[in-house]
Amino acid sequence: MLALIDAASNYVLGYELAPSENAVDTVRLIRNVCEQHGIFDRLYTDNGSSFAGHLVAGGNVSRFRNKTTMTKGVQPLGICYHLGINIHFALPKNAQAKIAERTFATLSRVIDDRPEFKGAHAGHSAGATPTSDIVPIPFAKVQAVLAREVARHNAEAGRNSQGANGRSYHDVFKASLSTRIERRPTARQLYLASLI
Repeated sequence: MLALIDAASNYVLGYELAPSENAVDTVRLIRNVCEQHGIFDRLYTDNGSSFAGHLVAGGNVSRFRNKTTMTKGVQPLGICYHLGINIHFALPKNAQAKIAERTFATLSRVIDDRPEFKGAHAGHSAGATPTSDIVPIPFAKVQAVLAREVARHNAEAGRNSQGANGRSYHDVFKASLSTRIERRPTARQLYLASLI
């Protein structure tokens, strides 16, 4: 699961369920979020390779983790360049700085423990591997549960983190969105960002 989370509110902006973490699905996720909510100013990522590749970070000064200068030679320009998004990579081994990691950990525990997944989960411990008695879940069911739980996460009232003061993450996000100038992607930007 690839997810983009608003750092100011913990609101899950969008997600992609993909067979693996890859740049093509990451570009689609960023494009969909920008079309739905407007272009965000900064993308603060974990250290996943899908965010460091040409399709996402090509053309940005900090295209690779732990590297501050642009690689020499011809490079394709990525979606962040075309949409004017500054990309920053989180420091390694600094999980507290990664809001997306914390939100994903919370969501994954809730989702894994749903009754729909009974018998399909190997456990939460590190290195837990499936055994022969693990029952696979149909992909459509996984998508439905994921959509429901992300919607519940965003809409649940009574939140106190990130200055929510009892509001839901959705309400906090909408309130903060109303205070900024919205940047919508143009057709040309979306076209250029979709080139491979």
